[in-house]
Amino acid sequence: MILSFPFFWNSLLSILFFFTGIYLELVLKKEYGTSRDWQFLWKKKHVVSGAILKKEYHRIKEQESHCEFHEKIIDQALLEQEKNNLVMIINNIAKEFSNGTKAVDGVSLKMYQG
Repeated sequence: MILSFPFFWNSLLSILFFFTGIYLELVLKKEYGTSRDWQFLWKKKHVVSGAILKKEYHRIKEQESHCEFHEKIIDQALLEQEKNNLVMIINNIAKEFSNGTKAVDGVSLKMYQG
């Protein structure tokens, strides 16, 4: 099937406008959030972002394995507080407004000392 010439150019322009819109959305300043530098596509950090993400992933995994040890110690301390009744426990909080909107429904909370 042979594509007609106008169809090809219309498709090409649509793709060009789409990516231009995405680029401008990232670059132009907005009221909220941060914008990128106009040349961010050509900076080394953006080009090698895959390698940077892999390094960051491995660094985070190392931190998580280190944190698991501390979490076990903290969990034991919290269990001790629960055994000694030093915990404030709130179960199944519910709040419904007069128009029927539920603000909170069935929320439970435990607060520990320290």
